[in-house]
Amino acid sequence: MFNKRSFTAILTISLMLVAGIITAQRRQVVLDRVVAIVGGSAILYSEVVEIADQLVQQRREAGYTSDRDPMNEGLEELMKQKLLYNQSLIDSIPVGGDVNAFVEEQLQAMIAEAGSIADFERMQHMPIFNYREILRQKITEQEGAQAMQRHVVSDITVTPGEVERFFDTLTIEELPIIPDQYVYAHIVRYPSSQEEAKQRTRERLLEMRERIITGKSTMPILARTYSVDPGSAIRGGELDPTPLEQLA
Repeated sequence: MFNKRSFTAILTISLMLVAGIITAQRRQVVLDRVVAIVGGSAILYSEVVEIADQLVQQRREAGYTSDRDPMNEGLEELMKQKLLYNQSLIDSIPVGGDVNAFVEEQLQAMIAEAGSIADFERMQHMPIFNYREILRQKITEQEGAQAMQRHVVSDITVTPGEVERFFDTLTIEELPIIPDQYVYAHIVRYPSSQEEAKQRTRERLLEMRERIITGKSTMPILARTYSVDPGSAIRGGELDPTPLEQLA
């Protein structure tokens, strides 16, 4: 038979259990989740984050930014990859490269970075053989998508005119902002008369010839001063032995 003290004890225990359940629920952490499915392939949230981080890093290294959300771009990139991979399965496009070799190469690099297999398994929250299968599927899809893309564009040719017309259709806002990395200027002056230029050049050469004949200068000095050939100018105008017919 319940008395007031027993009822109070049961109520206290019940409240403690409810509080424990609520606390446990609050401590739950979602490690990953499926955000999209293309064909028979799922796209995980962690994959989208990884691609988004890569896009941001690539643009930072290239020196430009984008107004688009990198998460949206990452999701689009993965959806395109999954679509190409599933189409490669339908069209029986062979996967290029040795997938198993790629898997082991990446896996060994990740283990070396983690320090040991045990440390790697703790970081990934799964045994190494499970991660190997996940990595194999990931690389297989990447290689299959690339093989399908190569197959699609193998017969496509783009002319410079088509590229120019495409960029003419874009507005200034659609073009990526790329900061100046190299700035150069080329100043060109054309003579008003070709005949006058030839005459001045002829007179200049005759003047140099006269200076050599009279002993006022020498051929090596004039060559080092006026020659535009860096290879022979530094040697006073001397050329390497060359067959006569090559100088014609």
